Amino acid sequence: MDKFELIKLHAALTKIRNELEKRPGAVCREHSGHYDLSITPLHFYKCKSSHEEAVKKLCEDILKEIEI
Repeated sequence: MDKFELIKLHAALTKIRNELEKRPGAVCREHSGHYDLSITPLHFYKCKSSHEEAVKKLCEDILKEIEI
């Protein structure tokens, strides 16, 4: 996956996580490793590995949130 595809994925996962945070009882923001990284999809100048790490953290956050 090239860097720009990764940034698109990062943006899509960020939107999903933001929607999940709106749910009552959401825990994403409180326990998110993504916020500690200080990177958003708009930080296109950051290296590919930073976006890869952000995508991994977002996936972890989303999976925690939808766990039943």
